[in-house]
Amino acid sequence: MPQHMQDTARTQENVQLADALRKAPYQINLLLGGVDADGSSKLYWMDYIGVLQETKYGAQGHAAHFTLSTMDRYYKVRSR
Repeated sequence: MPQHMQDTARTQENVQLADALRKAPYQINLLLGGVDADGSSKLYWMDYIGVLQETKYGAQGHAAHFTLSTMDRYYKVRSR
């Protein structure tokens, strides 16, 4: 299946970001969300070693464990 140019650019951006994260002297986690042209929303999580994963919900920081356990229990997908 051929990729669109935008997908190819995003993939390359992710590869470069992951490479920079592995070489940098600091560690970060990243939640990245947005809306596609068709109106569908996406949320991605990138951890400190550069693993990128699409997710339904996310949290980070001091209350992340509590927040994620609450979302695990009560999150429901809404049908449109």
